[in-house]
Amino acid sequence: MTVGTRFALALAALCLAGSAGAQTPAALEPGVVHPKVLCQGDPSHSYALYLPRGYHPGRPWPVLFCLSPTGQGEVPLRLVKDAAEAGGYIVAASNDSRNGPWQPILEAQQALWKDVSARFPMASSGHLAMGFSGGARAALHLALTHRDRFRGVISCGAFYAEQKDLPRKSGLSLYLLTGNRDFNRFEMGRALETEPKRGNRVWLQVFEGKHRWPDAAQFGQALAFFAAEEASPGDPLRSRWAADRAGEAEDLLQKGRSYEAYRLFTQIARLYPEVPAGAAAAGKAAALERTEEVISARARDRRFEDLWGRLKAVSSQDQLLGLIRELRKLKAAGGEDSEDAEDLLQLNALSLEQLGVQLLRAGRYDEAAFCLETAALVLPSHSILNYNAACALARAGRSESAMEFLEKAVAAGFKDRALASKDSDLDSLRKHPRFQRLLDGMGPGS
Repeated sequence: MTVGTRFALALAALCLAGSAGAQTPAALEPGVVHPKVLCQGDPSHSYALYLPRGYHPGRPWPVLFCLSPTGQGEVPLRLVKDAAEAGGYIVAASNDSRNGPWQPILEAQQALWKDVSARFPMASSGHLAMGFSGGARAALHLALTHRDRFRGVISCGAFYAEQKDLPRKSGLSLYLLTGNRDFNRFEMGRALETEPKRGNRVWLQVFEGKHRWPDAAQFGQALAFFAAEEASPGDPLRSRWAADRAGEAEDLLQKGRSYEAYRLFTQIARLYPEVPAGAAAAGKAAALERTEEVISARARDRRFEDLWGRLKAVSSQDQLLGLIRELRKLKAAGGEDSEDAEDLLQLNALSLEQLGVQLLRAGRYDEAAFCLETAALVLPSHSILNYNAACALARAGRSESAMEFLEKAVAAGFKDRALASKDSDLDSLRKHPRFQRLLDGMGPGS
């Protein structure tokens, strides 16, 4: 049964839910969120589970596997369960796959796949993987590991697994979701440009926001995309999907958001040229492509996607420092370039902090101050980062700036008076009139 048919029969499935549920053990009742299902072969691993209300073990089911960057399976499960209910998917979301070294992630994936495969009548194909941030990278890895069983990936806030391109003609359809101020949006834009050339089908959907899970409503549209992808070329589902997206593009045009409309029209024309909306979208995209707004926006996107690629490929401290200086200049320039530069700086802030601390310990104080000050400017609530920036600036002879960042550190929650009292990095500040007041504000010494 196709995904499209499952959507069409969703109401009928709901009507059968009462009798079908009786065939499932009460401990795993359909239509209920189960936050922690222990893996039978490895109880050290668990997952959150949702069975559609129409679930019964007498037929195979597609599964939507979810991977979170924090190991909290219930978070993505609750976001996607209503869409999965309508689409007829089981949802299984790991409680153990989280950002960090790859080996524990792979072990969590293996335990999840093995238990769901053994416990439920999984379909031979048509499964989906979904994740956010580092979980999106893990989801892509899971789908590629079992490529013949998966229909596609819903990738939120990140894309590439282990920074590698997908195989050519992978057979996976890719639905990318990113906030318009997500610091990872540049790699999503790169995927939209490069993966279709490699024979992979990609849709990029942008929502308002930064680096976060999309709202639940976004996942209904995502699963509708996979229904359209699985449908035959003449199926009305494809025409409907393309027409709905074309309607969104027209709304954006009416609001004066020509570049966003252009990107939607371009995607519709590329993926569905055989339907009426696809043919019309090609003409709309071609006309918009010649406008000054779109030409300028495309150039800006290419520039920042190139900067993203260069940052990912740095092989030396000097290369990184050069790129960060370039971004600092763009940030200072103001306008849209400033926003994009700030987001790329935020993406690299933790790497900058680590490099800054290394340079500080190596006695390269000016460079350390540059790195740590930059990182602290884009992560202002990070107390230790602000403290380290103060140390580097003090060593570099910039006392006033050092005091400002030390004050920011205290405002952000830094309370270690013993460290600040003895830290030789701050010796040049000890006679500063504000320094002792800051120490007193930290409370009793130790």
